[in-house]
Amino acid sequence: MTSFIKSKIVKSIINFIGVVFSIAIIQFVLILVFKSNTDLDAFNLFSKLLGFILFITFFFGLQPFRKINIIGFSSTWVILVLCTSLVSYLVIEIVVMHFIHSSTTLREINVFKILSILIISPLFEELFFRGIIQKMLQEKQKWYVAVVITSILFMLFHTQTTLYVSYFLFSVVAGYLYHKHRSVFLSILFHFLYNLLIFTFSFFKL
Repeated sequence: MTSFIKSKIVKSIINFIGVVFSIAIIQFVLILVFKSNTDLDAFNLFSKLLGFILFITFFFGLQPFRKINIIGFSSTWVILVLCTSLVSYLVIEIVVMHFIHSSTTLREINVFKILSILIISPLFEELFFRGIIQKMLQEKQKWYVAVVITSILFMLFHTQTTLYVSYFLFSVVAGYLYHKHRSVFLSILFHFLYNLLIFTFSFFKL
């Protein structure tokens, strides 16, 4: 592994740690200030949103987003992503989670949790992990190495350790979609549809 590739990996990990740290600080401040009326879902939503925006603005500027391919997809790929989302949900959430005796059932539903699951997470997580981290890693090494490293970081970004297998496998699929067509829109769409399936199946207990 060349020193250039090592520096890319180190830079990606540092960027990842910076995002997690900024989100944690914002959430801590929100809870500290509004401790008398704590709504953890609202804090999770706003801290994640502000954390991504502040970190990318102050540490990156707009540079990472200037070369992200937002569009660049065909109707065939959209249909493929729709099918991939369903298959991935069935395989990862039902089959894999069954064997490790875990569940993604949503115990409480409110507007903040819905916004976080369906809007904030797909948009900002894909822009950061696929649009910045994976893109950065793919520039000088094998695409599948970049996908694996990005998926490990994506997995560690989440706090539910019992769902790490699910997070990792999900990220591998999202990473492959991004690599195949170099369009972050497709990974965002996949993330949205996947979360929508989790929300729908959990809410209606299907």
